[in-house]
Amino acid sequence: MTDIVAALAPIFAVIALGLAMKRLGFPGDGFWRPAERLAYYVLLPALLVKEIGGADLGGLAVGPLLAALVGTYLAASAAMLLAGPRLGFPPASFATAFMGAIRFNTYAGLAAVAALHGALGLALFGVVIAVMIPLLNVLSVSALARHVGGHGLGHMAIQIARNPLILGCAGGVLLNLSGIAVPRAIGGTLDVLGRASLGLALLATGAGLTFAGSRTSLPLLGAASLVKLVGLPVAVAFVCRALGVGGLELQVAVLYAALPTSPAGYVLARQMGGDGALMAALISVTTAAAIVTIPLVLGLVL
Repeated sequence: MTDIVAALAPIFAVIALGLAMKRLGFPGDGFWRPAERLAYYVLLPALLVKEIGGADLGGLAVGPLLAALVGTYLAASAAMLLAGPRLGFPPASFATAFMGAIRFNTYAGLAAVAALHGALGLALFGVVIAVMIPLLNVLSVSALARHVGGHGLGHMAIQIARNPLILGCAGGVLLNLSGIAVPRAIGGTLDVLGRASLGLALLATGAGLTFAGSRTSLPLLGAASLVKLVGLPVAVAFVCRALGVGGLELQVAVLYAALPTSPAGYVLARQMGGDGALMAALISVTTAAAIVTIPLVLGLVL
């Protein structure tokens, strides 16, 4: 567990630095939004194309890994959605808590898997997010549309198809399958852009944290955080072992499930009439708590 803490500590230190910089007003409020867009639309896709495109995934059990993750998340989502109406929470708050419990912070995940498992782990994680981002967006929008209303699945399908991280993963997979060697100049450019991606993305994550409103719907906040940080990674570990998934695949799957909630969920909740204050609290609380829970969960189940 000590090695896990040592590998993950710099990631959370950079997130904390981003929070401190935002609170101190450096380099200015006008910096963070463009910085996040740069990381999201240019730097992270370049990283994914390079790492997935050049990885040798032939010896990995990618299919069973994806089956374990998709099966676990579908089963957990069905259980939560069936239980929701019986719990008596406001529909908008419940749908928001559900969304917060299943979504994941891509930036923290990319940084964490790179620190723990290197280039091959990063490429495998890229394949995972290429499958899970569309699935979790459909589940999130379905829950919000059912309980709240707003944009439907057609609108979300367009957004998914235009998602730069999905496009980066798809480009990397196509490049990998084609066997085409990337020219050195292009590969070097992707490498430079990729190296700049994670630090900037993590700083922007920290700058976006806010603990105002963390007392909103405390029972839902606590339950969703517990499911996100403990329940899902334990369930994923159990299903993976039942399907014979081990080694790097198991480690990447559990790490993926243990990640804090996605900051992008706040925008989606606001757009579709969800509980924005609850979503902001979930993002902040799970990010802060993940400093402790990720090493503990990885140390216990792996």
